[in-house]
Amino acid sequence: MQYQAVRQITREEYKQMIETNDPATIASALLSISYWPGEWRWIQDQLLLFADHNHYWVRRNAVQGLGYVARVNGKLDVERVEPVLQSIATRPSDRQTESNDEMHLRGAAEDALEDIEIFIYRRNSEAPN
Repeated sequence: MQYQAVRQITREEYKQMIETNDPATIASALLSISYWPGEWRWIQDQLLLFADHNHYWVRRNAVQGLGYVARVNGKLDVERVEPVLQSIATRPSDRQTESNDEMHLRGAAEDALEDIEIFIYRRNSEAPN
């Protein structure tokens, strides 16, 4: 796999990418909308739609993207997002039969939860009143 810079895309480009139903294209679209500052609520809602997708990279980019939104925008509807991430992060595992993908997905959810803690909760508690 070769590194490619994350491209900022419009909503129309996002819609076209999602409509391809190609997992790699959808995963790229999710990364692109979450990586840049934007309409955080719309971005969050798009990511939540794909957080339980059947393709690993789509799920992973959706979960990771929620952390990016916290970092970049400093906002998320944590009452909606945290339960989804907690569910993924705490899924029971059988280390003997679990795939590396599932283990990495749990790690991405844990990372996103940490981003929420740092970039939303801590930042808001440090803000002057």
